[in-house]
Amino acid sequence: MRRQFSESCDPLVLSWEENVIPQGMYPALVVSLLKEEFKMLKRQVPYRNAIKLQSTDLGVNVLLVDTIEWLEIHCDGPAGPVQDVCPKLRVLVHGSIQSVSSKFSYSSNTLEGTLCQACTAGVCRCNKAGTSITCTNGDCSKAREIGSRQSCWFKPPATDSVPCGASADEVSSDKSTSKKKTPELKQLMKIFMPSVNHYELIGIGLDVDVSDLQPLPTMTIMNLRLVFQRWMDSGEDVNWDKLIEVCEDFPEQLGKAKNKLDNFLLQTK
Repeated sequence: MRRQFSESCDPLVLSWEENVIPQGMYPALVVSLLKEEFKMLKRQVPYRNAIKLQSTDLGVNVLLVDTIEWLEIHCDGPAGPVQDVCPKLRVLVHGSIQSVSSKFSYSSNTLEGTLCQACTAGVCRCNKAGTSITCTNGDCSKAREIGSRQSCWFKPPATDSVPCGASADEVSSDKSTSKKKTPELKQLMKIFMPSVNHYELIGIGLDVDVSDLQPLPTMTIMNLRLVFQRWMDSGEDVNWDKLIEVCEDFPEQLGKAKNKLDNFLLQTK
């Protein structure tokens, strides 16, 4: 099963400092991803520590494996598209991990690498320059050049979007003028309504407490309003740059909001 999901890229591995996945993290992560428009595939694997998911937005299937020591994220699909999607999938998983960690008071700090395909018993970690990888398995620890099967996970997601009819230079110039103004609650609600169901991710991105918000369908608009109100009351980084950063951190969930934000900043030049 792992081999089937590793034809285009090596699996991403996330581990915690204690070398064990926090208790309850794996099932909670699966639930969180299902809320982010992932779907369970009908034909599942006969193991309690693995699950197959599908993302129609990304166009790939994903295999999540809990090995107790680390979490494996396998991505399956055509080679080119899969390697392009890997950075976006990585951001999505990290966003869900942050969400789960905030609820259970777990650390969201993870160590990243890729599953070593030479020994399958260690994790290949990149050097600071991103030019080579070294396996954590002592019997397979020789450094070797990083390839596209590993580096694809660590490329920055392509998130820069330009409103229709505007050049990138125009967007940059116009934003620099409008971003000097402080966001208002009414403006924020109008811009982020297309992504209202992702109020929790928005709150995490803005560094505000979302642990007491009620996860009820009837409360989503109120929760989004509370997130923005708490952010504005905090006085910490209350500016348009911070909102752009949040949208770029979660491009799949906040893509529509990012487009509305870009258009708004152009119109309020």
